[in-house]
Amino acid sequence: MQNSTQAANAWRILFLLFLANLFNFFDRTIPAIIIEPIRMEWHLSDFQLGIIGTAFTIVYAIAGLPLGRMADTGSRSKLMGWGLAAWSGLTAVNGMVGSSGAS
Repeated sequence: MQNSTQAANAWRILFLLFLANLFNFFDRTIPAIIIEPIRMEWHLSDFQLGIIGTAFTIVYAIAGLPLGRMADTGSRSKLMGWGLAAWSGLTAVNGMVGSSGAS
């Protein structure tokens, strides 16, 4: 009986991790999709767009180090919960933005 419960929990966790990774993939792909409208809206050069992409990659890499360490030494479920809560909160704040204020 305990093995079937563990198996059901393992599949549920695997599905949740799959969803988190899927949305993570979308988050990293969306900037590439909207790069031209961003370029035209803010009148950016190729160099400036490259700096934005580089900054995004560096922040991702640097944030991964402490988060990986926390996942190895702490509670992974709490880390995922807090991470998804922060992500959801920031997504909600982003959704409330009416405009960038640029004309």
